Amino acid sequence: MKKLIVLSSRFPYPLEKGDKLRLYHQLKSLSQHFEIHLLCITESDISQDHIKEVAQFCRSIECYKLSRPTQLLGLAINIFGKLPFQVKYFYDKKIAEKLVAKIASIEPDAIYCQLIRMAPYANSLKYPLIIDYMDAFSLIMSRQYHEESWFYKKWFYKLEASRLKRYEKSIQHYYQRKTIISRQDRSALDEISDLHVISNGVDINYFKPNLTEKKYDILFAGNMGYKPNIVAAQFLINEVVEDKSTRVYIAGARPAHAVVQLDVGNVTVSGWIKDMRDAYDQSRIFAAPIFQGAGQQNKILQAMAMGIPCVTTSQVNNAIGAKSGEEVLIADDVKTFRKQIKLLLNNDEQAISIAKNARKFIESKYSWEIQNDKLIALISQLTK
Repeated sequence: MKKLIVLSSRFPYPLEKGDKLRLYHQLKSLSQHFEIHLLCITESDISQDHIKEVAQFCRSIECYKLSRPTQLLGLAINIFGKLPFQVKYFYDKKIAEKLVAKIASIEPDAIYCQLIRMAPYANSLKYPLIIDYMDAFSLIMSRQYHEESWFYKKWFYKLEASRLKRYEKSIQHYYQRKTIISRQDRSALDEISDLHVISNGVDINYFKPNLTEKKYDILFAGNMGYKPNIVAAQFLINEVVEDKSTRVYIAGARPAHAVVQLDVGNVTVSGWIKDMRDAYDQSRIFAAPIFQGAGQQNKILQAMAMGIPCVTTSQVNNAIGAKSGEEVLIADDVKTFRKQIKLLLNNDEQAISIAKNARKFIESKYSWEIQNDKLIALISQLTK
């Protein structure tokens, strides 16, 4: 087998964040075609159980722990620098030296770099390189700039958006292959040439319909410490749900204080759930009023795979391409969200039809096998 080094800014387990989920399933598929050596940056110690889970896909795993004082000093100095702060945050010169030595000892046939955060470690390497931009991070920062009201935050978001846009473009020439998560994100990075869309997928054998008694009417799930999800949860509870008898479930890791405060009366905030299928199984519909951020929403793909009818925004659906009115319902304001949710809760026939169509849509376009085959093909081209 050809040797493939994978560079990651996070250890890809547990699967509570989108980049971890993406890389975990990519490693699973790539390991069937390449000898995988995972080199990752971490901010904390990794448990042996988590290492064991990922080790089944890797010949070797090396984790390099960031120094907090070094990070903070680097960020302070970077105010006068040029790197995006989220790139500088993950860079450590001493770790870079160790990575170079480790990579030389492995002698890989190619290197797969996940996210521009890891680009400073990879740009100068003289091996075939592929980078996964994943999301258009400059677009995320730009949207946050336009939506923020506090002056000092607006200043930071504007500066970071500008730096990210410049950096995303400047590094492209180091990589022979480049990937992105959706057509919507690719359009935002239109100055980057030959950018291949490789979406996230769903384990359709794991996430599948399960007829159980429904405890909740509406579910929203995700990383509840992530700002776009926090804003979405607040919007759903404070503006969309009028009937206080409607049972709402907010599920997901690290709920922010603003989300925990929503746990009153008809609203349940669970926090981390070991098996997210339990949340889907107990809910009649899935609502995702997400207007911020970029990339692709794994929560929507999973809910659709579970046969749960979904209501979401045009922004979310643009990244997956489901048929409005047939496979998903679209709403971009409070009034329409209320209308679409009532439609699904009061019309079982319509809800069942959309749920069945959604499942078929996921099966045909968004299994991990379908998406990861594209990645395998790209890397195979580099290792011939």
